[in-house]
Amino acid sequence: MVKMGYCLEKNILNIELKRKIGRKEMKECWERINNDSYSPITLRIFEDASLAEFDFKITEIDQICRILEHQIDGSREIRHAMLRVNPLPTAYGIMRERTNNNPRYFPKVFSTRKMAMEWLLEK
Repeated sequence: MVKMGYCLEKNILNIELKRKIGRKEMKECWERINNDSYSPITLRIFEDASLAEFDFKITEIDQICRILEHQIDGSREIRHAMLRVNPLPTAYGIMRERTNNNPRYFPKVFSTRKMAMEWLLEK
């Protein structure tokens, strides 16, 4: 299950992932972001996967992330804070963070909501 909500005050897109999340759900989530009407210069995403179980292969991460990166054009950037508490989602997030080659996409893994929010709002 994927729940999304946008906070205009803080310019943060909140994404909550629960239960089993497969490649299809992640793909739909990123496509939904691509199709939504809000488009700030810097999109801040807080993704909470603390209640999620990822049900896709590590080899599928690049395919999923390419969908999100399609949003990033010459003037837009994305700051993506990923809250992770379970081993597999944490590993996937760290791999995404370390393999990122896009200079306008900033993914970062956090173990607490407070640290993630501080990072999102610092810039």
